[in-house]
Amino acid sequence: PQLMEKLGEERYKTFFTFTFVRNPWDWQVSLYNFVLKDPGHRQHQFIKSMSNFDEYIRWRCAEEVRLQKDFIFLAGDKQAVDFIGRYENLDGDFAAICKRTGITATLPWLNVSRTKPYQEYYTPETIDLVRKAFAPDIALFGYNFE
Repeated sequence: PQLMEKLGEERYKTFFTFTFVRNPWDWQVSLYNFVLKDPGHRQHQFIKSMSNFDEYIRWRCAEEVRLQKDFIFLAGDKQAVDFIGRYENLDGDFAAICKRTGITATLPWLNVSRTKPYQEYYTPETIDLVRKAFAPDIALFGYNFE
């Protein structure tokens, strides 16, 4: 939406636009680990001061919920991009984007840090907190905890 404002809607529509979404439970684990390992991140000290992932999720779900849909849809639920890929199908969806644009490329694996599945970070309480806080994304993109 910000780019559309800068370019104007008509010019923006001339480009092929895309984005990727991610399972909210997986996304929160990834974000938590990313912030903890990056001392330069603006929230590093704050998140580091928390006792554990559960405390982070309680804070995130109560104080700073950022829905993916808010980056992808305009007022009135008008989709602002041509293609929505899924992180869970990153290689396949990226290949589809490359085919559509005529670009030959591969994605490198960067910032890989997790050693256990995201499900192992959660308790029944934190599963439910994410389910409620991120309900619009979960419903819109068809995600579940599994």
